[in-house]
Amino acid sequence: MKEKTIKRELEVKKEDVVNDDAYTGGTYHLGGNGLKEKVLKGILDEEVYKLQFDCIDEAETFYNMLAKVAGFSIRKDDLKRDKNEDIISRKWVCSREEQRATKFIENDKRQREPRSLTRVGCEAAFRIGLNRKDGKWIVKEFIGEHNHNLVNAINTQFIRSHRTISNLDKAQVDVLRKVGVKTTQIMDYMVKQSGGHQHVGFTQKDMYNHVDAMRRIEIKDGDAEVVLAYLCGKV
Repeated sequence: MKEKTIKRELEVKKEDVVNDDAYTGGTYHLGGNGLKEKVLKGILDEEVYKLQFDCIDEAETFYNMLAKVAGFSIRKDDLKRDKNEDIISRKWVCSREEQRATKFIENDKRQREPRSLTRVGCEAAFRIGLNRKDGKWIVKEFIGEHNHNLVNAINTQFIRSHRTISNLDKAQVDVLRKVGVKTTQIMDYMVKQSGGHQHVGFTQKDMYNHVDAMRRIEIKDGDAEVVLAYLCGKV
């Protein structure tokens, strides 16, 4: 009976949540994991330049998907606006772009061991610009070459831009918590549902952080907070 209740609640939540992994742009439909990998593994530079996007978020989703297949992480870089403060250009780069500032490398008074170098001057980049005629975002720059080793598929889940809990996953976690399922059991369920740790899209720590954030929101409006607010108002 409990299992049927969980399934019914999850189905209701799924109708209200948009799948963050779905993307349709250019001639590519990147909805499912299998199709996504098949298309992006063989995509050529010329094909990337032919792509058009309806919004900046679609472009970011595409480049992050491409990065996951290749084995690197991305971060936002340059943003340009026109005189009306409307965005007309957005650029993303490899997370290992640029170099660490020399003042941190040549610090002789260091008390701790320096962190390992994470930026190695990689020039991989993806930039889009607004085509005012039709309102579409077109690819202005794409550099696919990297000057460092890429991460293998089984470990991409641990790099930053690919560790994201989608709205659908958050809804599932919240529903399972409400019916009394433990957090560790929820993670096991998510792993089995997605077909392995490498397909989950986030780590157990990420899920614990989400659960803690939800608990803080619940406590914020709890009885103790109401009493404290009342007493503070009396001062």
